Amino acid sequence: MKTFFYRSAMVLLMCMIVVACQSSSDKQRNDQHNEDSKEELVSEQKPYSNPGKEIRLDEVVEGQNLEFPNVVYGEATGGWFFEADFPVDIQSPSGEILAQTYAQAIGPWMTSEYVSFFVELPELVNINNKSVQLVFKKANPSGLPENDDSVSVSVNVVSDEENEVFVYWSNDQFDPNAYNCGQVYPVVRNASGENTGYKEALALLFEGPTQSEKTEGYFTSINEGVELLQSDLEEETLRIRLSPRLEENLGGSCKVSAIRAQIQQTVLHAADVSRVEILVPGKTAGETLQP
Repeated sequence: MKTFFYRSAMVLLMCMIVVACQSSSDKQRNDQHNEDSKEELVSEQKPYSNPGKEIRLDEVVEGQNLEFPNVVYGEATGGWFFEADFPVDIQSPSGEILAQTYAQAIGPWMTSEYVSFFVELPELVNINNKSVQLVFKKANPSGLPENDDSVSVSVNVVSDEENEVFVYWSNDQFDPNAYNCGQVYPVVRNASGENTGYKEALALLFEGPTQSEKTEGYFTSINEGVELLQSDLEEETLRIRLSPRLEENLGGSCKVSAIRAQIQQTVLHAADVSRVEILVPGKTAGETLQP
């Protein structure tokens, strides 16, 4: 009798062990499935390529065809910036520097967290359908080699057949708290004619953002109906005289800063000058656009 109970107890114990092992195995498989599902979900939701652990680019990946000129957006950790920017080189596969520009921070940059930035990529002459390297270089004000760092992404240059200019808007999505009233952001626009100089760029600027641009947060502080009346070039300074409509309902200094930045950045990008003076009839540059 004792032997019977002993054997029954052993059989029951072994069954319990088998069930427990099976449950543990099922749990491990379920846990692994859940982790895989989470990784797939994160991968699907992640909007950035990741050429380096401290640089993330929006809609730019290795080997991609990329139009020049263009504007590239991304994120970098705050340590990559100095005075709100860091250098970006465009190099040939052999390392020759074809152009140099800067990544500009969007909002506060003195943080260890990721900071959004944008880079204006210039037009490249006679480089169509060729590969180039976008080299993002960590700002290094110390000049010490041990503080250098960089991330490179190879892209294929594609030149747009349309004539393009840059116009500059404010953006309440990039800067919802108006951290910097004079911070404006470039948008590439197709020019209607062969002239892609500052006059064409100003005409597009004064038209205001398109509806699709408005949905992305872009807006203008410039009154509707402003026109370019006259322009004069003296050495490196371009003086532009605009219609009086420019100064109607100016408001405070924040709006004035935004208007100046929009006009000056648009002209500086389109004209080979180092300084832009804005005037209206009957006023000097110093008297124009005063809050």
